[in-house]
Amino acid sequence: ERKNSAGDIAGSDIPRNYKCSNCGISFKRSSDLKRHEKIHLKVPPNICPLCHKGFARKDALKRHVDTLTCKRNRQRLL
Repeated sequence: ERKNSAGDIAGSDIPRNYKCSNCGISFKRSSDLKRHEKIHLKVPPNICPLCHKGFARKDALKRHVDTLTCKRNRQRLL
């Protein structure tokens, strides 16, 4: 099974009815569109408490804090 860049099975015929009004990318599910639209926010809703870097999505912030990606967290863990 081959997947395309949107994570869908290549050749699937499900219509992409949910279109981003900012950049025009289309999605098959409204939940995917809602998640995507957060990248267009001027002020990210999820801010790292250690370095104050902003993230559009909560899972990206958690991954940032839980790894050595955050410079301040890296200094604390090493």
